[in-house]
Amino acid sequence: MMIKFILFVLVGGAIGAGLGYFGKCTSGTCPFTANPFRGAGFGALFGLLFAFSTYGNPLQAKAAQADSSRLVVIGEAAELASLLSSTTVPVLVDFYADWCGPCRRLAPELSAVADLWQDGAKIVKVNVDKHRELAEKYGVNGIPDMRIFVSGVEKEQLVGYRGRDAISERLTAAGGVLGHGEKLETTAKQTAAPVASDNNQKEEEMAIVLKVGDKAPAFELKDQNGNVVSLTQFAGKKLLIYFYPKANTPGCTAQSCAVSESLAQLGAAGVAAVGISPDSPERQKKFDDKHSLGFPLLADEEKTVAEAYGVWGEKSMYGKPFLGIVRSAFLVGEDGNLLAVRYKVSPGDTVPFVQQALK
Repeated sequence: MMIKFILFVLVGGAIGAGLGYFGKCTSGTCPFTANPFRGAGFGALFGLLFAFSTYGNPLQAKAAQADSSRLVVIGEAAELASLLSSTTVPVLVDFYADWCGPCRRLAPELSAVADLWQDGAKIVKVNVDKHRELAEKYGVNGIPDMRIFVSGVEKEQLVGYRGRDAISERLTAAGGVLGHGEKLETTAKQTAAPVASDNNQKEEEMAIVLKVGDKAPAFELKDQNGNVVSLTQFAGKKLLIYFYPKANTPGCTAQSCAVSESLAQLGAAGVAAVGISPDSPERQKKFDDKHSLGFPLLADEEKTVAEAYGVWGEKSMYGKPFLGIVRSAFLVGEDGNLLAVRYKVSPGDTVPFVQQALK
């Protein structure tokens, strides 16, 4: 980009010098036409100001792009395809340009995300001015434009400026893990007998945490077709119950599709499956229709079942608390007791969790 600034200065200076030479101003009061040297000086200054207004500060842009050593800047177009196909963690690709104001504002946020996530996700930057073919290939119509890929498949598009918290939330939904394999801090605080904290501060609610051998809490919920589904309907069978935060979001889609694709294998092992989320039956229906999942998706709109299983409660991201579903999976045995429990399960680990429990 520095070359562009130099070019603007030279062009501005040349125009100013030309005006000074051909202007024939003899009074000495005309800034551009008094003489070629004055014209060149003013022309170069205006050229520089125009370049700054168009492209911003090149030093700041360069610093913003190189703020984190964990950012991957694409040099050759082929590098992107190779990286997407060979990387197992989620990859966020940022299509940007040096002259783009929102892109410069986004740059430090992406640097912070790259440092925070370390090897749990990759942050890749593609300069659309240098790689127009990549912008055309991925249909980039405006910038900043971020795409999240999982195993080489595009899962989500984020257009415009997003803060680091919002970006991290989408990476988590795509199955990413923070830092050295630690997910975003989550706790499932539920209604139970209060206990005093060690430092005698305010009492906190003890979290309900189910364990292997516990009786699976009963439930009766409507599925995506409006039918009431209960735990008793699966008596004498093994049942996979998994909880997901929200239908038709990337992580929940990946999780549910993985279960759907494994239904035959699970059925051969005598395992049925149900998914539960706070979504309405109508939203569950749209989710099922869109992805042809083929198994019950239950609507726990009041979160009573989620609370009974200890998966609805307070979560936090960078110290900011919010309520939501802690993605979890449970395998219920023929006798109604829990054979396996996995809180904070990742979308891609739900089926392997069952397979491991059946060994």
